[in-house]
Amino acid sequence: MFQLATFRSQGQFNTTVYSDRDRFRVVFGTRMVLFMNRNDIDRLSIAEGDSISLVTDAAAANDGVHRQVDGLIVRAYNFPEGCVGAYYPGV
Repeated sequence: MFQLATFRSQGQFNTTVYSDRDRFRVVFGTRMVLFMNRNDIDRLSIAEGDSISLVTDAAAANDGVHRQVDGLIVRAYNFPEGCVGAYYPGV
């Protein structure tokens, strides 16, 4: 289980996305990226560039809804172990 942090990209103002470029994190052409600590990537035996799905632990919502996002590209980033980051909104 991971803690998810969401953030904006360089080409974004509030929730309006003007560009799929993020020069701050050197990401171009997509916002479907999951930033992870290198040790977590290695521990899970996945590779940078792999496409994965992110599933939430919705037990707190207690509504029985399955929440999943597919097609996130793994990217190593300087996050603490056990934490991941993604753009909001994703697309």
